[in-house]
Order: sequence, then C-alpha cells, then structure tokens
Amino acid sequence: MSVEKMKYVTLTGDAARLDEVLKVCVDSGCFQPESAGERFASLKQTAKAPADATARQLLERLQAIADAAGKQPKTVAFDPAMTDEDCARQIDEMEKAVGDLRRQLDTLNNEIEYCRACATQLEHFSGMDVPLRDLFDCEFVDIRFGRLPVTSYDAAMQYAQRDNNVLFIPFSTDDVYCWGMYITPKDAADRVDMTFAVLFFERLHVPDAVSTPAEAIDQLKEQLLPDEQQAEDLRAQLAGYWDRQDGLCDKMYSHLQRAVRLAELRKYAALRAGHFILIGWVPARDLPGFDDRIKTLAEIDMTVADSDQVEALSPPVRLKNRLFARPFEFYTKMFGMPTYGEIDPTAFVAITYTLLYGIMFADLGQGLVLALVGYFYMYKHRGMELGRLLLPCGLSGAFFGLIFGSVFGYEHWLDPLYRAVGLQEKPFEVMASDNIMTVLFGAIAIGVVLMMVALLVNVYSCFKQRRVGAALFSENGITGFVLYASVVALVLNMVLGLSLPTAPLVYGGVLLPIVLLWLKEPLEKLADGRKDWQPESWGGYLTQGFFELFEALLSYVTNTVSFLRVGAFALVHASMMMVFLSLAEMAGGVFGVILAVFGNVFVLALEGLLVGVQSLRLEFYEMFNRFFEGAGREFRPLQY
Repeated sequence: MSVEKMKYVTLTGDAARLDEVLKVCVDSGCFQPESAGERFASLKQTAKAPADATARQLLERLQAIADAAGKQPKTVAFDPAMTDEDCARQIDEMEKAVGDLRRQLDTLNNEIEYCRACATQLEHFSGMDVPLRDLFDCEFVDIRFGRLPVTSYDAAMQYAQRDNNVLFIPFSTDDVYCWGMYITPKDAADRVDMTFAVLFFERLHVPDAVSTPAEAIDQLKEQLLPDEQQAEDLRAQLAGYWDRQDGLCDKMYSHLQRAVRLAELRKYAALRAGHFILIGWVPARDLPGFDDRIKTLAEIDMTVADSDQVEALSPPVRLKNRLFARPFEFYTKMFGMPTYGEIDPTAFVAITYTLLYGIMFADLGQGLVLALVGYFYMYKHRGMELGRLLLPCGLSGAFFGLIFGSVFGYEHWLDPLYRAVGLQEKPFEVMASDNIMTVLFGAIAIGVVLMMVALLVNVYSCFKQRRVGAALFSENGITGFVLYASVVALVLNMVLGLSLPTAPLVYGGVLLPIVLLWLKEPLEKLADGRKDWQPESWGGYLTQGFFELFEALLSYVTNTVSFLRVGAFALVHASMMMVFLSLAEMAGGVFGVILAVFGNVFVLALEGLLVGVQSLRLEFYEMFNRFFEGAGREFRPLQY
C-alpha cells in the first residue's frame, strides 16, 4: 500500500547541449518533465525552448501510408545512424511509389461511400413504385424527401390535412424517425418548407434515378461489387509494397516516434542567457542509472532534491504493488491515482474485492471456469486487463463454493469429499431456511469489520500526511472510529447479552464523539496549529455542523446496511441455479442437459458481471470514500 518515491531533478548546461540531454531523458524512459518556463517565470529573460514540428509531420505522413496499406508500424530498437533527413527522403520516395495507388484507392473509397449512402437513403423509400426521375421532372410541384422525429409525425399529418397546398406521404418508421416525402406547388414551396422545418424535418439527398427506389438499390449494389473488388486489389498492392519495405518502415517509425518525444520534451525546457534549464521527476530506484547516463555528457549539471523540498509542485505517482495486488491497480486508477504521500489502496482492494466477489459468486465449478476464461482468453488472448482480475476472483468463488458445497449449481456433488475428510455434511448450506438470516447477518458483520478497517486506514493515512486534525476529529478519524465501534458494541451487547458496561459506552463512546464531530472544524484547525480556528459566526457554524453531523451519522448506517447485498447476492446466485437445475430435472433427457448447461452459462455471465459491479460499488462508495481521495496524477515519463 505504497507509491514509489520520486526525486526532483534539475538539469542545467549550455543551450547547445540541450538536444543531447533531451535524448538521454527520452531514452532513459524514467523522466517526467515539468514546465521550467512556468516554474522560473519570475526570472527575467527566460523563454521556452523552441520545438520543431518536422518529425510529427513526417510521422503523420508515414502513418497515412501505413493506414492506406492496412498496416500498423511497430516500435523496434532505435537506429542511431538514422536521421530526420533520411526519413524525409525515404517517405518522399514511398509517397511517389504509392501515390497513384493511394489516389485511385481514395477515389474508389469515395465512390463506394457515396453508393452506400445513396442505397441507405433509398432503403427508406423502397415501397415507392414510381421512377424517381419522373418525380424530379415535375414542372409545377416541388418534392422534398427527408425524415422527421416520430414525435412530429402527428403534427405533420394534421398540417397536411389542413393545408391543401401540401401532401405528406410517409414510407418507413423506426423508434426515432419517420421517413417520407411531401409534395407542394412551387409557388407555395417556401412557406411549406418553413413549416416543415419547424417540425424538425431534415431533407435528405436522394439520388436522381430513372428507375424506382428498389431498382435503383439493386443497381447500386451491382455497381458496388466491382468497385469493392478493385479497392481490395489496390489495398493488397499497397500492403505488398509496405511488406517489402517493412523493416525500414519500422525503423523510421521508431526514429520519428523518438524525435516527436524529443520535440515534446523540448517544450518543457527553458532558455536563459545561453543556458538551458530542464526539470522533472525520476523514480528513486531509477535515479542511479539516470545519473550514470547524464554523467556521460560533459559540462551538464544535475541537482537532486527530495519531494518534500519542492514547493508548489506535486510529484507524480507510480504505484508499487506485489504480484497478487498488481492486477487491481486497474480499479485504483479507475477511481483516481493517490496523491504523493497518500495511501495506495490497491492491496486493500485486492483483498477485500476478492473476498466479497468470492462470497457472492460461491460455486466451485463456475469459479474455476471464470478464472480460466478470464486469465487465458480475456487477458492472454485478448489483452484485456479486466481478465487478469478474474483469476483471483474466480479462485475465490471456487474456494467459497467448496465451503458452500456448490459445483455448477449442484449442491450435493461434493458430499463424498466431505465424508472422506470426516464431515457428516457440507460446512454450510446456503439455501437452508435456518441459514438465510445467518447469511444476511454475516454480510452485515463483514461490512462492519471492513468499515472499521477503512477508518483505521484513514487514520494512518492522515497521520502519514501530517493531517493531525483530520486523523483525530473527523468522521473518518479516531473520533468517528470510536463512535462507530461503540455503537456496534452497544448493538452486540443488546442482541447477544455480552454484559458490557453500558454507561461508559453511551457517554464516552457515543455522546462525546458526537459532540466532537459537531465541533470538528475548529478542533481540526486547533490540532493543526492554525490561528484562524474560530468560525466567523458560531450560530451559523453550529447550524451547519448539525446537518453535517446528521449526514455523517446517516452515512455510517447506510454504508453498513449496503453490505447486505453481499449476502443477498449469495442467496440469489444459489436460487437462480436451483431454478435452472429444477427445470432441467423436470425436462430430463438431452433437453434437460442442454437446459442445465444453458443455466450455468447464463448465471456465470450474468452473475459474474453483476457481482463484479456490486463488489466495485462497495469498494468505491462504502470504503474508498472513508480514506481515499484519488486526486493524484500518474507518473508518465516521455519515452518512445
């Protein structure tokens, strides 16, 4: 639950050596710049270093050639012998070689798109059995083809009935639009056009054809076939040319990518009196290697400072987690990066999310299938980060499925295993009537424990960031923890008869924390040593504080009760499988097997998604809000 330490690096030297320094910074892959021009704006005669856009233009031209060939260049090892001039000369030759092919392909693509657009428009009027040319050649009337919202259809029909100068004919309708045409005398066209514009009528271009719309569509489709085949042939020729130049193109692409990054980095540098200033952040563990690279350059000075020595600049954040927690950085980044010095919640998410997911998706067979599909198909084959998360979640579901005795919804397949290890029956029967309330109260108990852990994490985080007041007196600090724990203790004392001392809990654990929460703002300022601790108006503050206190107390209740969904989804999962398997047993035979397989696939897909969403909701709304702000920025070094 930490972030990597960052070092603030300042590089200075002769302006003529700037490009050499920029290359070292980009090639190192561990330098994230800050704007030196803004940082040292108070210094006179300081200006941003100019950047050349040539490399970006060359890269765009190379990418255009690749797009026309249907290829994507690859980033390969940088060739130090290659120059921008080499790339420009080679790209000029490539454009000459493929210029005619690209122009022919662009022309064909435009024709194909035009034909497809025409066919799409004509589809809406395919019921018309009059040649379009006959309509367009009318001497005394104008005809407008188009569409209007279905909400305007009734108004358009009523208008056409009232006005003898217009005839509206609808042809096709979907959920949003009605396509049709209206006919009006030429001398009334302007007035009718204005009325239909008020009704949100959108005129459409319908191609002039000597045949009916249906016949015109067939003609367009016939025309498309040779055009599409010719376009495919041209793309094949372009792809063949690219393949012959493949190695060189990848080298140029890599060189230009690097040159673009150098130009971007140059914008962050500042020039003053013939010298440059370049500032940025380097992870502490990468600093020795970065320092060695800089030392290879003569007469370049580098100074290093700790992050707490830098004012007005917040260090970027790079998460540092072990193998188990690393996939869950996906969720942390979705909420927001921690600020530098704040707790990284990834490890917390990894443990709690996996636990909650497993309880709600408790099935040995389905859990293993989810883990395998998620990791090998979604992550390894499709490259989806979400798939990597499903491995621990699926294994967690399989573990709780082993405890609950559920395998693909069958509740007694594991009975021989339990008897073999000395158990008379499964450890826990979810759907037993006596256990339903146990499941729900168990979910609340899990919520209480996780809420208390979240409050303690916030206390630690606040002390770590030297926010003593918030750690002591906020609703998520020690005061809030004491209040929440005391209320829980009182409830357990009342329900279970634990004989705990009630008076100290009520006065010291509930009433005193409530008063402290009511006065939390001035108390926090006092604890932080601020002199402006008194509110401008005590009456106004106490009134506002009362409502904030009520909101805080209500949040304790709602956040805790929200964990009921953990037990509810565990019951829903078992119930859905029971329904499908009961239907499969009633059907019997092959159809019963098909129904059982369908039920498992359906529940696995539906519940797998819903359980994931609900677990994430509990993380973000019930726990993250207690200890995590997520207002940081991710470490993104400039590299090619």
